[in-house]
Amino acid sequence: MDWSRYGHLSEQWINESRNHVQAINDYRERGKKEGWDQVGNPPQTHIKQLKNLAPSVLEIVREANNKKETEALRKWFPPACEPVFDEYSGKGLGVEPLFIDENRFLVHINGFVHLVEQGKWRVLEDVLYVGRSPDRRYYALAYDNRCDLLDGWNGPKVREFYWPKNLEVVLEWTECSPYASIPFITSLIPFPDGKRILLNNRYGVFVIDEKGTKRIHPSVEWIHEEWKWHQEYKLNDPFVIDLSMEHAALSPDGKLIAVGDQCSHHRILDEHYQEVARIEPYSEYPHFALFGSDGRQIALNACHFYHGVTLVISLDNLPLGDFDLFTPDGQMKDGVGILDEDSRVYAGVAWEDAYIFGNAYGYLLCYNQRGENLWEHFIGGTISGMDISENGKQLIIGTYNGTLHLLELNTGENDPFTIGTSTHKELCRWLFWGEDLARPWVW
Repeated sequence: MDWSRYGHLSEQWINESRNHVQAINDYRERGKKEGWDQVGNPPQTHIKQLKNLAPSVLEIVREANNKKETEALRKWFPPACEPVFDEYSGKGLGVEPLFIDENRFLVHINGFVHLVEQGKWRVLEDVLYVGRSPDRRYYALAYDNRCDLLDGWNGPKVREFYWPKNLEVVLEWTECSPYASIPFITSLIPFPDGKRILLNNRYGVFVIDEKGTKRIHPSVEWIHEEWKWHQEYKLNDPFVIDLSMEHAALSPDGKLIAVGDQCSHHRILDEHYQEVARIEPYSEYPHFALFGSDGRQIALNACHFYHGVTLVISLDNLPLGDFDLFTPDGQMKDGVGILDEDSRVYAGVAWEDAYIFGNAYGYLLCYNQRGENLWEHFIGGTISGMDISENGKQLIIGTYNGTLHLLELNTGENDPFTIGTSTHKELCRWLFWGEDLARPWVW
């Protein structure tokens, strides 16, 4: 490609991008200091100009990919978020990434799993989902009729599990029978003991081992109450469990399980699946849970519309029972803190003494375990998944706008094209906006 042909457009794009980022960063800084009700709406001047330029820039992105000349693309046209998303509103898909090591990662999108290695994308044949244990040792590969548990990526198969059937129906309240086809998967996490997997979906949270399947969420008490209500009103529809905002997390050692959904409390279970804490959500609806990297804390997010509150709670004094967040005089109890008071959290990772959350508005937010905000980084688009490399130097993030972003963390320098306070550098961006999902556009 003759990049000099695009010199004027490139200059416009770069200048407007820098100005937009600076304007938004200044606006956010003032909002935090003066209060958001004092600063009005975000500035729009430069974003309007970028939106006018976006169709032409995207044509160049498409051309560079078709001609395999993407190396110079970032130099001439640094990636942007809002202006190009408008061009593809509704065309994107949720993207969930998972690191294997610093050189390889997996991407789950639209029912397929892709292996990415040295810039080459390959669909894993017949694999519908992949989960990894908290210690990064075991991988669960979901197929249509079974789930294989591997000891290491490409390692030996140590277990083979079969899917439960009729998950939507309460069978003996908690027990389920073998099923010949894969259920819907919200998340799939192997236990660190290499003997069980945690399946989370709209019908509940289940532990599957070689003996069978046990539903551990919703609670038996909740199921009984729902069933009695169903019988009392003689509803014609069959009684089923159908959750919203279902979520599950494993502690690093696999001895604690956090579960919840829109209609529940935050629940923490022990290694025998007994409830050791039932915590009232601080906001309205439980939405996300994440254990700290040392297993001594848990972060719990509850949401209301696209906002929410994330608590951090010490686990040193389990069992907590029915845990009230406040003392009788209205003070927050010891061992309870607020990390964030604004975000509906969709994804997160714990690293050393910090939590990194991805929210509904496309921001990554990092807090230490004491509740101090360390940095913010704008990705754009509701965050659908993320993972951190084993050495903690890279973060990979997917969005519901059909984009994937690879960041180098803590470079020591601010990127003039990034909204936020971080010093991270985006190494690559992939756009799943074409017809062939195995060949995303590189930017």
